[in-house]
Amino acid sequence: MRKYSELVAQTASRDAATEGTVRTAVALGMDLVRMSVHTGACPMCIPLQGKIYSISGRNPNFPPLTDDVRTPLHPRCGHSINPVSETALRLSGEHDRIAAFSRDPDRAVDNGPQYNDFRLGRGGTGRTEEYLTAWSERLGRKVPALAEQRLASYPIAPG
Repeated sequence: MRKYSELVAQTASRDAATEGTVRTAVALGMDLVRMSVHTGACPMCIPLQGKIYSISGRNPNFPPLTDDVRTPLHPRCGHSINPVSETALRLSGEHDRIAAFSRDPDRAVDNGPQYNDFRLGRGGTGRTEEYLTAWSERLGRKVPALAEQRLASYPIAPG
């Protein structure tokens, strides 16, 4: 009974977190969310991880966030969703690549480094330093030290 109780609590907590994320994004005027990526995802989750979804379903560039793709996808699902700014995607040069990836049900990534390499549009290890370097190159200047330290303390693809 204890294991079942843990399963229910864990899944309900993840569901509540998703609902909170969606409501907060909408309150902030954001319509896009990205599903997290992690190694060891189940076959049900792999085709969906890393993809961006439109909360309202009205963004023509991204598929709608339906119950079929809303986390948690199953009991003990470790995925989460995070708000994404379409403007930031455009500024980073990721928009068109990520939009096409998100609309294609046959494209998938099965781990964080692979997804980061895809996002960067080149090969590499998917390390935080490469991500920061890519942003610095796009911005034409060095990312400020405080931002660099803060970014370095977080995983690129939570999961």
